[in-house]
Amino acid sequence: MSARTVTTRLVSLGTPAWLRTVIAPITASTCQTPSVTNTGGTGRHAPTLEQVAARAGVSRATASRVLRGAVNVSEASRTAVLDAAQAISYAPNLAARSLVTGRSDSIAFLIAETEDRLFSDPFFLGLLRGAHSVAAAAQLQVVFTVAGTPEDSRRFVQYAGGGHVDGVL
Repeated sequence: MSARTVTTRLVSLGTPAWLRTVIAPITASTCQTPSVTNTGGTGRHAPTLEQVAARAGVSRATASRVLRGAVNVSEASRTAVLDAAQAISYAPNLAARSLVTGRSDSIAFLIAETEDRLFSDPFFLGLLRGAHSVAAAAQLQVVFTVAGTPEDSRRFVQYAGGGHVDGVL
């Protein structure tokens, strides 16, 4: 991604000029996102499962089984799908997966304290690290949230109740 592209995106996001001069060169030199276009040529889009399957020469269902870790796939198909996914930088659409499975694969780490009290507590960091380690081992994301006011708590209950997390610590 060029510095000009980064700068254009930062301008569209309303980033102040002084911050753009710092971010754009760093982002342009470190951003390694491949450019992938859809078959209609309408611009940049994330690679799809269909593109992985086509590149691997297998059906969409086989590509899906491989990427989900199913065992009922031949080794040749598994290798072809994994190579194709890596070649086009495929990443599963977690929002779509969540709609199918009904799970978000994330848990909330809720702290019902003020930020001042929270970050002065030496016990807190160890607790957060431990929760993150266990969640990462289970391939879950941890959503950290501080609810220091009744309004924060109400918003969090709405968020969690909307199915955005599978559980709360």
